[in-house]
Amino acid sequence: MRRSNAIRIAVLCTLLAVLFIVFSHRISVGRIGIVKDSSPYCRLELAKATESDIVVRITVANPTEAPIGVYKWNLPTWNNVSTSLFQVDRDGRKIEFHGRYVDSRVQPGDMLQIEAGTSASVMISLQSAGYDVKGHGKFDIMYITAVWSGGRGIPCPSNALVSQK
Repeated sequence: MRRSNAIRIAVLCTLLAVLFIVFSHRISVGRIGIVKDSSPYCRLELAKATESDIVVRITVANPTEAPIGVYKWNLPTWNNVSTSLFQVDRDGRKIEFHGRYVDSRVQPGDMLQIEAGTSASVMISLQSAGYDVKGHGKFDIMYITAVWSGGRGIPCPSNALVSQK
């Protein structure tokens, strides 16, 4: 009995945390519709490029008929990046991730659920995320993660984004 109550409380806390994040505009959620026989996908868009930074919008979309999950650290809010999420090249040379790696145990509230027919988006500063994107050049950027559906991980690499600055 105590275990089921603890699970109910954990689920309720997770739901409240997701609602807080969504309603405080840290993760934007949009309706995209359901497309039969489709797969979840990730998209990367350029939001802003300056001399010292590149800001991108990450979108994880779920056009399937079932909910999917993505670990919160793979769709971080407020530049709270704790792992290498991007493959970044400047003029054909790889830019190494110099951010912090946070290794933690997976907890019940660590998965952000994306309902069927919706998407979730966040904005990330690559400079704040641990990539040296200062200066000029041709930047090739990809976001690489996995989503979870039916108890299995599905690779979800994004489109390649090119920014010349």
